[in-house]
Formats: sequence, C-alpha cells, structure tokens
Amino acid sequence: MDFKGIVNIFFFAKNDWHTVTDKDKEDFFFIFNRYMAKKYPKEAQFFNKRNVDKATAMDIWFLKLKKENRVPYWFWTGATKKKDPAIKDWQIIQSFWKMGLNDIYLLCELFPDEVKAEIKRIQTINEEQVK
Repeated sequence: MDFKGIVNIFFFAKNDWHTVTDKDKEDFFFIFNRYMAKKYPKEAQFFNKRNVDKATAMDIWFLKLKKENRVPYWFWTGATKKKDPAIKDWQIIQSFWKMGLNDIYLLCELFPDEVKAEIKRIQTINEEQVK
C-alpha cells in the first residue's frame, strides 16, 4: 500500500479501513500527521511524540475525518507549476544575462516595456555577431 492509497481510504473508501494493517498505519503515520498539521496543528503536535502508538493515532485521525467525503482543499496544497512569463522570447534575456527564472518573472511583471526593449537590443546584438 502507498500513501495515496491510505488517503483514498481515509476520504473515499471508508469501508476499506479495516483492511489497512497496523504495519501500514505505522509506516504512513508520520507523513499523514504532517499533512494533518496544516489544519489541525494542536492535534498533530499531541501525536508527535516518540512513544505514541502510531496505529491507534491513525485510527483516531480516521474517526476525526469520518464525515469527510472528499479530500479537503488544504490537504494536497503545495507548490504549483508556474506558467511562462507573459512576454514573448523571455529566454533571450535569461540566457544573455544568466538570470534565474524568478528574476525574469519579476522583471516581466514590474518592467514589461524595458524587458521588451532589452529583448530587441539583444536580438540586434546577436544579428550583428552573425554577420
């Protein structure tokens, strides 16, 4: 069983909870407790002890979430993939000035006209070097 399987049983297939072994509960307790700490930090901290019975703690989490019929919005939140900057040919500036992607985002957001002018300037420099 993997972590996604445990999560699916917690929120969707609640009748399958009895099939989860104590070993599986112990294996996934730490990561599940960390996810639950986003919404329930006090409860997660209570279970965050060295000698806690991990299988019983998972059972308690299951009982607390028994009325949930879908994965809550806060459970899977994390890093999302950023879209490319809105300005076309932004890679030219990135490679010419050896800038990071976050710097490019900032420049495109704060100084769009200057970025476009810089792209044109770099393109003319590259064309002259080719000649």
